[in-house]
Amino acid sequence: MFEEWADQFDPPSYHVIDPPRRVMIDLGQFILAPESFARGVPLRVRNGVVVDREYTSALHAWARTSSGGWIAFVTCVVLTGNGKGRIWMRQWCSRQAVSLPDDEQRPSERQGRPRQGR
Repeated sequence: MFEEWADQFDPPSYHVIDPPRRVMIDLGQFILAPESFARGVPLRVRNGVVVDREYTSALHAWARTSSGGWIAFVTCVVLTGNGKGRIWMRQWCSRQAVSLPDDEQRPSERQGRPRQGR
């Protein structure tokens, strides 16, 4: 994944997670999906990819951005609106879109976080 990134810093500007770690990603954090888009659209359109929810994902790596933040490389299966279709997604996303599953969080981290379907 990082074969062509000559990083001379210690610690490095990237970190591979091997084996990948189970995380949750909130697609709404990095794919624009305003609620207003869902109202009044034909059924055939609502059968598209569901982006306004969290998905169980595999975290493969972290990479530092040139502005000092971090982005995560994740893979997951994303469902369609009617539940009959799915696509595999491999995506870089913001740190804010990634969280630990509820069963790995401390109770104080769960409070105030809206529960969403999985």
